This record gives sequence, C-alpha cells and structure tokens, in this order.
Amino acid sequence: MKEFDFVKLTLWIALVLTAALGGGYVWLGVKLDDLSTQIRNAETTCRRIGQISHDIRTLNEEKQNDKTPDYTDIGINSYFADCARGKDVARPMMDPNDDYTLHPIEPVPSKDKTYQDTQYRLDFKKDHYKNRDQIFTFIWNVERSRRIKLARAKISLVVERADDGQGGLWVPDSLTFDRRDPIKPKAAEPK
Repeated sequence: MKEFDFVKLTLWIALVLTAALGGGYVWLGVKLDDLSTQIRNAETTCRRIGQISHDIRTLNEEKQNDKTPDYTDIGINSYFADCARGKDVARPMMDPNDDYTLHPIEPVPSKDKTYQDTQYRLDFKKDHYKNRDQIFTFIWNVERSRRIKLARAKISLVVERADDGQGGLWVPDSLTFDRRDPIKPKAAEPK
C-alpha cells in the first residue's frame, strides 16, 4: 500500500510540475513576443531618427556652404504657400488658404543696425490633422531658404488617432520661423 501511495504522490508531483512547466513556457513565450515587438518598434524609431538627423545635417551643410536658395524675389506669403504646396520641392500636401494663418511680427533690428530679424508665426487650425512626415516636410521646405530657420514649434499629438501605424496624427498648433534680412544703409541726404 505504501508503494501505491508513493506512485500516486509521484504522479501528482509530476502533474503539478508539468502544469507549472507548461505555464512557464507560455508566460516566457508571451514575454519573448512582447520583447521582440518592442525591439522592432525601437529599430523603426531609430531608423526614423537617423533619417531625420541625416536631413538636418544635410540642410545644415547646405546652409553653411551657401547651396540653399535665397528666395528673395518672392513675397513671404508666397514663399510659405509654395513650401506648403511643395512647389519645386518635397510635397507636404498642405493648403495655405485652409490649414494655417500667417502672422508676421514686427522686425527687430540688430544692435549695429546691419540686419533685422523678423518672426513669422503660423497658427494652424486645430481640426486639420497632419501626419508627422507632412509637418517635417513643410519645415524642411521652409528651412531650405538661406535666411529662414525654425525658432519654435508647438505640435500636439491627436490622442484618439495616436497609433495608426504611421506615427499618429498631429496638429501643428503653431510654428514660428525667424528670417534674417540685411538692412540697407540709407543714402546720405544732401545738405
């Protein structure tokens, strides 16, 4: 009888250990799947960050080597509209008449009166969602000018559309650009 109890106990222990091993195997499989998903997401994010940093470095090199266009022959409203529509450059597919309003701020001359800085704030409509690439393409297009750079950006993620597989939808609340223009010296007045 003792032998039968020993066999019964051994079978129960084997059954419990098998169930624990099966549960551990399933738990470990789920954790490994989660981990590989996180690794893939990190790789995608790193690749995207690498692309953005490459674009920023390229733009910086173009500006330093004076390879960027000057765009002094068109007005500022037309310039921003061309950048929004993607005329002759990458296309962010924005409508300047519908997506944003442009607010120029009074120019501020430098202390030595050789140049002036003018800020242009673009206020975007709250219900006009854009994906991240559209916003970055628009900023890239604007910054291609030798004298214009992004000063401030206020961009909000649309929470209910945050995970659409493309980086979510965003609302660029406002983008502020600085434009530096030389001040032409006034002609000497005749005495």
